[in-house]
Amino acid sequence: YLLKIMETKFLHLRIRVKNTEKTIKFYKENFGCEVVRKSISPRGNRLTFLSLPENDVVLELCEFPQNINKEFRIEEDIFHIAFSVKSMKKEYN
Repeated sequence: YLLKIMETKFLHLRIRVKNTEKTIKFYKENFGCEVVRKSISPRGNRLTFLSLPENDVVLELCEFPQNINKEFRIEEDIFHIAFSVKSMKKEYN
């Protein structure tokens, strides 16, 4: 009901990554994403924004500076991204 009243737009989703370049390669090769822009945050985080094909949603990759990155761990139950595919078996293979 509220969505009908309010005009909403999803701007981006931020995920923390250990290696930005490997992550960019993964999303380019598997989902056709392209780099929109790159920047460094005031805290020193390396930020990369990826466009998703046929979508106005942006995926933001956030890599911590090396001095923080040493202890970086992604807990398995914290981060996930869902994609729709035509054939789960084909994508899995």
